[in-house]
Amino acid sequence: MHRHDNIVQRALSLRDRLWLCFIPDGVHIEFFALQNYLRAAGVEHSILVTDAISASRLGPGKFTLAGWDIVIGEDLVARSPDGSHFVGSTVTWPRIQENNEKHLGLSAEELHTLTVENPRKALGL
Repeated sequence: MHRHDNIVQRALSLRDRLWLCFIPDGVHIEFFALQNYLRAAGVEHSILVTDAISASRLGPGKFTLAGWDIVIGEDLVARSPDGSHFVGSTVTWPRIQENNEKHLGLSAEELHTLTVENPRKALGL
């Protein structure tokens, strides 16, 4: 990735015209980086989302979903059986709250803005 001309810099340069969506699971984006992005992008134009797969509440183990084998580790990350890549988030609303308390330190108001108010605004509701 180019040092300055990259997707992150371009997105941040448009922060007033874009909604920036982040998956707060520590896998898609490490928490220290997410904190940096939220500071740079601003809470007012950011949204926390999940792309949780149906296995999100199953816990650790080996599963087959829609014909695909997956392994959920003790860290609750869904990966391919060989561990070479992750296959979707398993982060749920309670885990978003837990991750916030442990890693992000957002206020209750900021978390509400990122997960409730901003998604509604982005959808024009």
